Amino acid sequence: MTSNDLLVKLQRDVLSIIDAAKDFERLTDSDLNWKEHQAKWSILECLEHLNRYSLYYNVEFKRAIDRGVAANNNQQKAKSTWMWRKFIAMMHPDNTTKHKTFARMNPTEGSLKKEVIGRFLRNQRELLNILDLASKVDLNKASISVEFLKILKINLGDALQFVIVHEQRHLKQAVAVRSNVETLLTPALRI
Repeated sequence: MTSNDLLVKLQRDVLSIIDAAKDFERLTDSDLNWKEHQAKWSILECLEHLNRYSLYYNVEFKRAIDRGVAANNNQQKAKSTWMWRKFIAMMHPDNTTKHKTFARMNPTEGSLKKEVIGRFLRNQRELLNILDLASKVDLNKASISVEFLKILKINLGDALQFVIVHEQRHLKQAVAVRSNVETLLTPALRI
Protein backbone atom coordinates (compact mmCIF):
# COMPACT_ATOMS: atom_id res chain seq x y z
CA MET A 1 0.00 0.00 0.00
CA THR A 2 1.33 3.46 -0.81
CA SER A 3 1.69 6.12 1.86
CA ASN A 4 -1.06 8.13 0.18
CA ASP A 5 -3.41 5.11 0.09
CA LEU A 6 -2.70 4.42 3.76
CA LEU A 7 -3.53 8.00 4.77
CA VAL A 8 -6.78 7.95 2.74
CA LYS A 9 -7.79 4.66 4.39
CA LEU A 10 -6.98 6.02 7.86
CA GLN A 11 -8.99 9.19 7.17
CA ARG A 12 -12.01 7.04 6.23
CA ASP A 13 -11.50 5.02 9.43
CA VAL A 14 -11.46 8.17 11.58
CA LEU A 15 -14.57 9.54 9.85
CA SER A 16 -16.33 6.24 10.68
CA ILE A 17 -15.16 6.54 14.29
CA ILE A 18 -16.58 10.08 14.47
CA ASP A 19 -19.93 8.97 13.04
CA ALA A 20 -20.20 6.10 15.52
CA ALA A 21 -19.22 8.27 18.49
CA LYS A 22 -21.78 10.96 17.60
CA ASP A 23 -24.46 8.32 18.10
CA PHE A 24 -23.55 8.18 21.82
CA GLU A 25 -24.56 11.83 22.30
CA ARG A 26 -28.26 10.88 22.36
CA LEU A 27 -27.78 8.66 25.43
CA THR A 28 -28.26 9.77 29.02
CA ASP A 29 -25.37 10.05 31.52
CA SER A 30 -26.79 6.98 33.23
CA ASP A 31 -26.73 4.98 29.98
CA LEU A 32 -23.23 6.23 29.18
CA ASN A 33 -21.93 5.11 32.59
CA TRP A 34 -23.75 1.74 32.67
CA LYS A 35 -21.58 -1.38 32.91
CA GLU A 36 -22.44 -5.02 32.72
CA HIS A 37 -20.25 -5.53 35.81
CA GLN A 38 -17.39 -3.76 37.61
CA ALA A 39 -14.64 -5.47 35.62
CA LYS A 40 -16.01 -4.08 32.34
CA TRP A 41 -15.92 -0.53 31.05
CA SER A 42 -18.83 1.77 30.35
CA ILE A 43 -19.17 3.69 27.08
CA LEU A 44 -17.64 6.80 28.65
CA GLU A 45 -14.76 4.79 30.14
CA CYS A 46 -13.94 3.41 26.69
CA LEU A 47 -13.87 6.93 25.24
CA GLU A 48 -11.97 8.42 28.19
CA HIS A 49 -9.32 5.71 27.80
CA LEU A 50 -8.89 6.81 24.18
CA ASN A 51 -8.85 10.49 25.20
CA ARG A 52 -5.91 9.78 27.48
CA TYR A 53 -3.96 8.21 24.62
CA SER A 54 -4.88 11.10 22.31
CA LEU A 55 -3.35 13.56 24.79
CA TYR A 56 0.00 11.91 24.19
CA TYR A 57 -0.15 10.71 20.60
CA ASN A 58 -1.71 13.74 18.91
CA VAL A 59 1.10 15.92 20.31
CA GLU A 60 3.74 13.39 19.26
CA PHE A 61 2.26 13.08 15.77
CA LYS A 62 2.49 16.87 15.29
CA ARG A 63 6.09 16.91 16.52
CA ALA A 64 7.04 14.10 14.16
CA ILE A 65 5.44 15.93 11.26
CA ASP A 66 7.17 19.22 12.19
CA ARG A 67 10.60 17.59 12.25
CA GLY A 68 9.86 15.00 9.54
CA VAL A 69 11.62 14.51 6.26
CA ALA A 70 9.57 15.93 3.41
CA ALA A 71 7.92 13.26 1.30
CA ASN A 72 9.21 13.42 -2.23
CA ASN A 73 6.75 10.77 -3.41
CA ASN A 74 3.47 9.88 -1.71
CA GLN A 75 3.23 6.86 -3.98
CA GLN A 76 6.09 5.16 -2.15
CA LYS A 77 5.26 2.03 -0.19
CA ALA A 78 4.31 2.55 3.45
CA LYS A 79 6.63 0.18 5.29
CA SER A 80 5.82 -1.59 8.54
CA THR A 81 8.25 -3.43 10.76
CA TRP A 82 7.36 -6.99 11.71
CA MET A 83 7.07 -5.99 15.38
CA TRP A 84 4.59 -3.18 14.72
CA ARG A 85 2.59 -5.33 12.31
CA LYS A 86 2.17 -7.71 15.28
CA PHE A 87 1.16 -4.87 17.64
CA ILE A 88 -1.30 -3.48 15.09
CA ALA A 89 -2.82 -6.96 14.60
CA MET A 90 -2.97 -7.40 18.39
CA MET A 91 -5.03 -4.19 18.74
CA HIS A 92 -7.26 -4.81 15.74
CA PRO A 93 -10.95 -4.79 16.71
CA ASP A 94 -11.44 -8.30 15.29
CA ASN A 95 -8.85 -9.68 17.72
CA THR A 96 -10.88 -10.63 20.80
CA THR A 97 -7.89 -11.32 23.04
CA LYS A 98 -8.16 -9.16 26.16
CA HIS A 99 -5.21 -6.96 27.14
CA LYS A 100 -4.48 -5.19 30.43
CA THR A 101 -4.15 -1.44 30.26
CA PHE A 102 -1.68 0.66 32.19
CA ALA A 103 -3.08 2.07 35.44
CA ARG A 104 -2.66 5.68 34.26
CA MET A 105 -4.76 4.87 31.17
CA ASN A 106 -7.49 3.05 33.10
CA PRO A 107 -10.50 5.40 33.37
CA THR A 108 -12.42 3.52 36.08
CA GLU A 109 -12.39 6.31 38.65
CA GLY A 110 -16.13 6.71 38.89
CA SER A 111 -18.96 8.38 37.05
CA LEU A 112 -17.90 10.37 34.00
CA LYS A 113 -19.83 13.15 32.27
CA LYS A 114 -21.03 13.46 28.69
CA GLU A 115 -18.26 16.01 28.01
CA VAL A 116 -15.97 12.98 27.49
CA ILE A 117 -17.73 12.50 24.13
CA GLY A 118 -17.08 16.11 23.11
CA ARG A 119 -13.38 15.75 23.96
CA PHE A 120 -13.24 12.49 22.05
CA LEU A 121 -14.80 14.08 18.96
CA ARG A 122 -12.38 17.04 19.14
CA ASN A 123 -9.46 14.61 19.38
CA GLN A 124 -10.73 12.77 16.30
CA ARG A 125 -11.07 15.99 14.31
CA GLU A 126 -7.54 16.88 15.36
CA LEU A 127 -6.41 13.43 14.18
CA LEU A 128 -8.04 14.08 10.79
CA ASN A 129 -5.99 17.28 10.53
CA ILE A 130 -2.85 15.35 11.53
CA LEU A 131 -3.51 12.78 8.80
CA ASP A 132 -3.78 15.62 6.29
CA LEU A 133 -0.48 17.12 7.49
CA ALA A 134 1.18 13.69 7.47
CA SER A 135 0.88 13.58 3.68
CA LYS A 136 3.71 16.12 3.55
CA VAL A 137 6.27 13.89 5.30
CA ASP A 138 7.85 10.50 4.71
CA LEU A 139 5.80 8.15 6.92
CA ASN A 140 8.67 5.65 6.93
CA LYS A 141 11.30 8.12 8.17
CA ALA A 142 9.34 10.26 10.62
CA SER A 143 9.03 8.55 14.00
CA ILE A 144 7.69 8.98 17.51
CA SER A 145 8.33 7.48 20.93
CA VAL A 146 5.81 4.92 22.15
CA GLU A 147 3.72 6.13 25.10
CA PHE A 148 4.26 3.09 27.30
CA LEU A 149 8.02 2.78 26.62
CA LYS A 150 9.55 6.08 25.53
CA ILE A 151 12.85 4.55 24.38
CA LEU A 152 10.95 2.49 21.80
CA LYS A 153 10.46 4.29 18.47
CA ILE A 154 7.79 3.67 15.86
CA ASN A 155 7.57 5.13 12.37
CA LEU A 156 4.75 7.57 11.79
CA GLY A 157 2.83 5.28 9.42
CA ASP A 158 2.80 2.41 11.92
CA ALA A 159 1.99 4.77 14.81
CA LEU A 160 -1.03 6.21 13.01
CA GLN A 161 -2.29 2.72 12.16
CA PHE A 162 -1.73 1.48 15.72
CA VAL A 163 -3.60 4.39 17.31
CA ILE A 164 -6.53 4.13 14.91
CA VAL A 165 -7.01 0.35 15.28
CA HIS A 166 -6.79 0.87 19.05
CA GLU A 167 -9.59 3.43 18.74
CA GLN A 168 -11.64 1.09 16.55
CA ARG A 169 -11.17 -1.70 19.11
CA HIS A 170 -12.51 0.37 22.01
CA LEU A 171 -15.24 1.96 19.92
CA LYS A 172 -16.44 -1.54 19.05
CA GLN A 173 -16.41 -2.28 22.79
CA ALA A 174 -18.44 0.89 23.49
CA VAL A 175 -20.96 0.03 20.77
CA ALA A 176 -21.42 -3.42 22.36
CA VAL A 177 -22.09 -1.73 25.71
CA ARG A 178 -24.66 0.55 24.05
CA SER A 179 -26.31 -2.49 22.54
CA ASN A 180 -26.53 -4.08 26.00
CA VAL A 181 -27.90 -0.87 27.50
CA GLU A 182 -30.61 -0.67 24.86
CA THR A 183 -31.45 -4.36 25.20
CA LEU A 184 -31.29 -4.79 28.97
CA LEU A 185 -32.71 -1.54 30.26
CA THR A 186 -36.38 -1.11 29.58
CA PRO A 187 -37.83 2.41 29.33
CA ALA A 188 -39.58 1.90 32.70
CA LEU A 189 -36.19 1.50 34.40
CA ARG A 190 -34.71 4.69 32.92
CA ILE A 191 -34.78 7.82 35.05
